[in-house]
Amino acid sequence: MIALLQFNIPKVGLPTLTSVRGTWSMKNSIQSLFWRPRSHKPSLFSRTHNLFLERAFQQRVAFFHTSRVSSVFELSPRRKLPDVSEFSPNNKRIPSLFAFFCFVWAACAFYAIHYGKQNSNVTQIVMYRVQHSKEALKLLGENIQFRYPFPWIKGKLHKRYGIIDISFEVTGSQNLGIVHYKSQRFGPIPHWVELECSLISNGKTVPLNSLEYDNQW
Repeated sequence: MIALLQFNIPKVGLPTLTSVRGTWSMKNSIQSLFWRPRSHKPSLFSRTHNLFLERAFQQRVAFFHTSRVSSVFELSPRRKLPDVSEFSPNNKRIPSLFAFFCFVWAACAFYAIHYGKQNSNVTQIVMYRVQHSKEALKLLGENIQFRYPFPWIKGKLHKRYGIIDISFEVTGSQNLGIVHYKSQRFGPIPHWVELECSLISNGKTVPLNSLEYDNQW
């Protein structure tokens, strides 16, 4: 059923809406999105909720007041100040920790550089030449490999600057030996000139001839 509505515009104030069910006003509509009747009374639930919020606010204010008073009382000038050494870190550990960090960093850097020299294509090609050389097989025997699982590659291996001068130890089924390889790049042309490639074992120096495909990298 549609109710008949009649608008009454008063001289002063906001307009009101009058119907059969009641009268609504826009005076109190600032805090609400919808109109509500003038005779509306708050329910029991809303009263209880407001009372609960008021008590909670009072408890918070009381707690804040007591905590502030206690903190001010504890920080009075008559109170003895705490010892700074109890809260400061142990300064004796800082140099030892710094030294340990430097040692670990140096070890990692050394391992990375040496690992790159060991797995370089230059080292692998020279080792392949030693393993397939007839002169090296006569001096060292068969099964020629690095002397240690993690070999020590001495010398310089700077392909960017055109300088290669390395040496490492090898072992076979009969003797031990030292391989020395030296090469240099002259000019901007990417061409390397091999200066020396030899094997030293039992006081004998044997030159190692290059193969067909191991002189370029």
